[in-house]
Amino acid sequence: MTLLAQDPGLDTGRAGESLKNAVIKTFGEMAFIDIAELMQEEPAADYSHILSIDIIKPVSVSIYLCLTDNLKRKIIDNIYSAEIDTPAGGADTSQADDCLLEILNVLSGSFLTGYFGKNVDYKLEFPQMFVNIPEEEKHYTIALNFTGEGEPLKAVLNSVRYHY
Repeated sequence: MTLLAQDPGLDTGRAGESLKNAVIKTFGEMAFIDIAELMQEEPAADYSHILSIDIIKPVSVSIYLCLTDNLKRKIIDNIYSAEIDTPAGGADTSQADDCLLEILNVLSGSFLTGYFGKNVDYKLEFPQMFVNIPEEEKHYTIALNFTGEGEPLKAVLNSVRYHY
């Protein structure tokens, strides 16, 4: 786990542990992929699929998942099976993207429950996909690197301050 910045409203050590547990649990239960934490980022990782969700309450953070094309394909193949002859292994592009966004949504809920407990009200925005992490979001609070069946995966928790 790489702690990149401290946040006065967030225990980054506990948040990192909650995020790690959420990633491992969610990918195992939803995508049937064993995830292991890496101590450093894969230098040649080509993260072509960036998923993001903003958590508004009880703390303002964004969670990003950075996936390679091969890992996306493995996830979709596991969930939809390869019975339908399509490039995504059984799902069209919108189904594949919706599937990944739902994984992020569940992962976020698991992170929040792990960090805050079960009796807390949460407010989340809709998850979305990016080609790259927006420049203004590249000041990570926590960055975690994983491998999923030989493919790199990155999870990022970014402290966000909303101004209305």
